[in-house]
Amino acid sequence: MIPAVPVPDNHGIKQVVEVKLRPGWGFNERQSTLVSGSGEQYDPSKDLPAASSIVHKTPILLRKSAQLRSSDENELLRYLQVILPDGSAAAEYLEVIGKWPAVERASLSPNVSLP
Repeated sequence: MIPAVPVPDNHGIKQVVEVKLRPGWGFNERQSTLVSGSGEQYDPSKDLPAASSIVHKTPILLRKSAQLRSSDENELLRYLQVILPDGSAAAEYLEVIGKWPAVERASLSPNVSLP
């Protein structure tokens, strides 16, 4: 077995925070806001560095009408990734993201290594 080798500092791989939304919350990609079923909105961009982005982990499900999605498909739409720009440390934003009203759980992505 070959031990893993850390990726060099200049790798260009973006840092990611994995997010699971609370039940009843969703992410509006057009407005880049978190929205509750009762209409409450939260703008997460104010807590993130410039050039950050938030994406669904299963974006293809957004093409399907909400009435036609199964409960399992709706569950998958609760998962997002917050992608931070180069030079940003995901660990520094983990606590901030975890305190957003829409977030049930936030965690760091696994570390990447080379074989």
